[in-house]
Amino acid sequence: MTKKTAITDWHPADVVCALRKRGWSLRQLSLHHGYSHGATLKTALRRRYPKAERLIADALGLAPSEIWPSRYPAAGHQRQTPRDVLRECRDFFDTSFHPASVSNCDERDDVVAA
Repeated sequence: MTKKTAITDWHPADVVCALRKRGWSLRQLSLHHGYSHGATLKTALRRRYPKAERLIADALGLAPSEIWPSRYPAAGHQRQTPRDVLRECRDFFDTSFHPASVSNCDERDDVVAA
């Protein structure tokens, strides 16, 4: 039996360390790319921010998917959008809990009353 390996993103400290080894800090990189606030790229360490991820990855000579694999689906898989999630929920509730799908509710009243 083969064991599946978990997809793990780099630890934020590892990203900062790798930038330091290349002669950058997140602040320097932010200012270099024209951001007025030096902590702008720091957001990518905590949550999805594709533009910042690309700038950090470029500075490291890597692809963003190598640093944050959980944020980038594997080849052939599409990222699910909020609209897709809503559509699935609507479809689920429209078919599973439709009043017409409930069979003979009178029988259930006897069970509850007992």
